[in-house]
Amino acid sequence: MTLRLKLIGLALAASLGTANAEDYRKLSFELFDAARDGNLEAVSDLLQRGVPIHARNRFGNTALIFAARANQTEVINLLLDAGADINKPNLSGKTALMEASLNGDLALAQHLVAKGANVNAETIEHFTALIFATYHGHNSVAEFLISQKAQLDVIDNSGKSAGLYAAANNNATLLDVFISAGMDVNEKYKNDLTALMWAAGYGSVDTAEKLLAAGAKQEYKDNRGKSALDIATEKGHSKIVDLLQKDSKGNG
Repeated sequence: MTLRLKLIGLALAASLGTANAEDYRKLSFELFDAARDGNLEAVSDLLQRGVPIHARNRFGNTALIFAARANQTEVINLLLDAGADINKPNLSGKTALMEASLNGDLALAQHLVAKGANVNAETIEHFTALIFATYHGHNSVAEFLISQKAQLDVIDNSGKSAGLYAAANNNATLLDVFISAGMDVNEKYKNDLTALMWAAGYGSVDTAEKLLAAGAKQEYKDNRGKSALDIATEKGHSKIVDLLQKDSKGNG
């Protein structure tokens, strides 16, 4: 089927090339809609009519990205068999795997990685599939990506890593996975903030406990000269204050 699609596409590309820009745009959008809706017949027909498989809308989204957003695995397979680039990003740098990770679709993420998706691709703002999954609390996807050697130390444009999002969002289960995978609990991020400081600032007791147990240092200070205890006190997070004070006494 792959060869047939390619040969027919080449044979008919000339006729599409003579069409005006509006016709080209219309056919491309029909391909996007068919991919999103899981219409295999329409996708196959449009490719045979010569619609380029890498056609993109004004945001740079391809049929493959539309299919990934809608979890249309059969369409994804058809597009990949026909030559779609699994790692081709849109204009913001987002890939099909990032869409699956953003949506928390473990089965699709696994499928895309098995087909060759790059787990460490970054958007123009340095977001990765792991950051998307972690930020949105999709633990199973994040754990899978970590098992596939997703980089833990990528820093996005806001100055945060995936592990830091887990700490701030009080996702203790996922933070455990990050720590086990080698996360540096004392790394300083933007403004010299550590994961413990972020947990303290958000009142995230569970992750603060995990970080302290993993050796997070209370004495570190951010670029304002504030420690995790100072930040928790300033924010009125009394449970964090109690936790930090008890830990400090226990280590004193």
